[in-house]
Amino acid sequence: MVNPSNVLTQANNNACMMLVKMTTPAEQGIAKTNAIIPLPSLRDCSGLQFFDLKLVGAVASYLHGSAFTIRKLGKQDGATQWSAPCFLQMHQIGLGLTVGYDDVKTIVVLGSDAALRKAQGTRSLVGADLDVIVGKDSAVVQSDVSQTQAIPYSMADGALIDFSVKGGRVTVDDKLNKQLYGPSVTVDHILAGDVDTPEEMRPLYNAIHRLIVQAGTSV
Repeated sequence: MVNPSNVLTQANNNACMMLVKMTTPAEQGIAKTNAIIPLPSLRDCSGLQFFDLKLVGAVASYLHGSAFTIRKLGKQDGATQWSAPCFLQMHQIGLGLTVGYDDVKTIVVLGSDAALRKAQGTRSLVGADLDVIVGKDSAVVQSDVSQTQAIPYSMADGALIDFSVKGGRVTVDDKLNKQLYGPSVTVDHILAGDVDTPEEMRPLYNAIHRLIVQAGTSV
């Protein structure tokens, strides 16, 4: 049986760690990545995705991991409100020369409603789309993604030589979402704010709020 509190607490802790590292300039001694998220993009976005992925390979490669999407709902008492997390799964297979392992963590800033709609469903990824999520130590913007304003920021920790041709798939983790929120809950319910915000995710939402305050008001 899934322990909802444990799942949500782990998701919160991983996301908070990513957010700190990807919003802190390297010269301040915390970040180990060049993928620094501009704070105004958090203020102005429609949603965020957090990917926690592992890539292993010996000739062929296999990437798997979990992710979740949160949607910006508006403001209440001066603070930005966010939806409960909608959990996803990702799987990728690569054929070619791949040796080693990598631990890839990515935050995708969904800068428009169109980007949010594309991100909330099941989709296949090949080539540039896949590189967006598993790109390393930089903000990677590919043509298809930039048109829908989904900008990824990634960091990787491992040793991997990878010259493989990749294909992947992101799916909504319906089983986990129903275990967390109830058997009748859908993706639309979660991202519309019809599901109560879990208390376990409060530290992440508070951290995002502090960064939005630092960003100031839009011009």
